[in-house]
Formats: sequence, C-alpha cells, structure tokens
Amino acid sequence: LRLDLDHWPHRWFGFWREYGKDYERCPSIRDFVRPDLVARYDKAGLRRYMTTAQNLAMTSRAAFAHPFTGERGRGALGQMTDGRWTWLSDLPEYIDEYDVAIPTMWLREIEARGFVPPHVDVADPAVRAALDQPPVV
Repeated sequence: LRLDLDHWPHRWFGFWREYGKDYERCPSIRDFVRPDLVARYDKAGLRRYMTTAQNLAMTSRAAFAHPFTGERGRGALGQMTDGRWTWLSDLPEYIDEYDVAIPTMWLREIEARGFVPPHVDVADPAVRAALDQPPVV
C-alpha cells in the first residue's frame, strides 16, 4: 500500500495491520504517526466529524488489539462513513493520543464541510456498494 498521505489511493482509512491476521494487508498505524502534521489539525472538529458520521456496523472492541499497546479493548467499535470515506470509530483516539495523520484529501473534504458530516442513508444498498472497502479478509 502506498503510504503517501498526499496521494492516498483509497477512500478508507484507520484499518490497521496491528488489528490482527485478518488485517495483515492493511498498513501499519506507525507509518502514519506525524506530529508535525497533526499539530495543525483541529482535533476537536475532527473528533466531532468522525464520531457523528453514520455508523455502518458495530462489533465488540474486545476483538481488536490496540494498535499501540496490544491490549484488547472494551465496549464497541463501529465502522463509520460520510458516504465517501469509511473508517473505524477509534480513529479519533489515535489522532488525539498518538498523532496519527489522515489523508490530505480527506482532511480537506472534512474542513470544507465545516467538520459536519453529511447525512447518509446507510440502509441504501447503493450507498454501501459505492464505498471503497479495506483489504480485510
């Protein structure tokens, strides 16, 4: 996978190799730790956007190892979408606590929307079919 944030070829982000065997074709989260970029982010705005977008699916966080500590989580983990991009609901935590940067194009789209995600009808099969899916087994 190409790891250049200015030319990220996908519309999914936040699916990490560290989550386990089913995610081994995904990138390592460590390759996206960029405090120099994240220092300029509106972290509160990103958190609001990423946590208030539409939820596609939920699962137990216990099924996923924390990508930095390796510990199993508690609670739920969701796959989120804004109709164009998809990510896991723990991404804001890694932006806040570990300076994980996101693709430049996605950041610009979020900023252009004023950090307010659009309403998306996730029950619409066409919406789900249009989403770029991560390489998860």
